[in-house]
Amino acid sequence: EAKIKSIFKFILSVNMDGTNAAAKTNSIPQVEKTKVKKDDNNEEEDEEDENEGSGENDLKCGMCTSCIDLWLLYIHKVARDVHREVKAQLQVNALTKTEASVKVRETIVRAYETALTQGGAFVVNNHTLWKQYLEYVQSWTNAVST
Repeated sequence: EAKIKSIFKFILSVNMDGTNAAAKTNSIPQVEKTKVKKDDNNEEEDEEDENEGSGENDLKCGMCTSCIDLWLLYIHKVARDVHREVKAQLQVNALTKTEASVKVRETIVRAYETALTQGGAFVVNNHTLWKQYLEYVQSWTNAVST
């Protein structure tokens, strides 16, 4: 579970809730300038020193945002997680069936929208992402009309 989340965070630059993983300010190394003696003539110069601060992995995120297969995997993971969460809430009567279906629908739509805005909208072979998104939206009307 933690491995797949870190893969999505590193490769796609997205957290499981759809937020941009690269937007965190504590993941960017802070640069401090310190005075260092240059030579024996008491001349000083500024030296930049990178501090890690949080101790987290400071590598750049979003290395492969154009990979449609990874975005589809992300959407599948988000859908599976929300279905599990809703199923558990339905068992303890924390949600009604209509509230559960609305929550599932909104979460999956948010995952598709994240995939499209973060990198899947204008890349080669994005037709599979758009096709699955349209089929998902069309499934709503089929469920309503029956």
